[in-house]
Amino acid sequence: MNISTNKTTLFACTFLCGAVAKTYDDLTDNYRLHKFSNPILLEVLKGTFMLTLTFTSIFNPLWGLMMWMLNFGIMLLEPSSYELPYEKSLYITYGVLFMFINYDKLFEQINELYSSFYEGSATVVFFFLAIITETTIRKTILLPIFPQYVKDNFNIEKEVSLFKITETSYAVLTLVFLLNNIHNISSKLFMSWILGYMGVRLCVQLYSLFVYKPKTFSLDETHIKQKSIKEPEEPKEEEPKEEEPKEEEPKEEEPKEEEPKEEPKNTSETI
Repeated sequence: MNISTNKTTLFACTFLCGAVAKTYDDLTDNYRLHKFSNPILLEVLKGTFMLTLTFTSIFNPLWGLMMWMLNFGIMLLEPSSYELPYEKSLYITYGVLFMFINYDKLFEQINELYSSFYEGSATVVFFFLAIITETTIRKTILLPIFPQYVKDNFNIEKEVSLFKITETSYAVLTLVFLLNNIHNISSKLFMSWILGYMGVRLCVQLYSLFVYKPKTFSLDETHIKQKSIKEPEEPKEEEPKEEEPKEEEPKEEEPKEEEPKEEPKNTSETI
């Protein structure tokens, strides 16, 4: 495998890794996509993610270290984003990989990155912006100085929102610009992963807001079926009405019991 083919393969794998990671995440979290999900597909996505992540990390350990640090930083800022088992297990499964990477190659790639002031500073700035940007913007909009209609329209606390579409669009444009102006392989692999992640995220947000219709969601049909099943059961409540005529028989005998009507008087007396 020559150098050009190796780079192309690594870029393709990191882009696929990011796209698969976001696809799995949305199929799990976003109920609007549940009709596209099934257990086999989820396992294939999970396996593809780990294979591409491991493959690229072995060839470029610095990219793998950036990836691990990115997720660790986001977990510290947004703990609620890492509550599911597959999210928490990433640090254990991926941490095992550090036992097998080539550390001589890792330090060589670190020195190569910082040999250029522009490449090193641009990568560091982008890395920290990738960690803190979304959290910072969200908390800033929640400040009292922002009007309530801005908070309501952007729905910053929801899974699907105009806020995420705006932020993701800006991130995609920034990544395309940086990929054309940065030449360090480790940095470009890191940005390629985020580009794949953000690309799928943008498509999902657009689908969820402008294409998705609740009536086409399979679970809606189950609710309708449940209602139709429950409706026939309501006449069953009329069965006690059939007992009412039975109770009328003793009512006809009431005239016969007119003679012992003194019993209520007795009860009233006792009271």
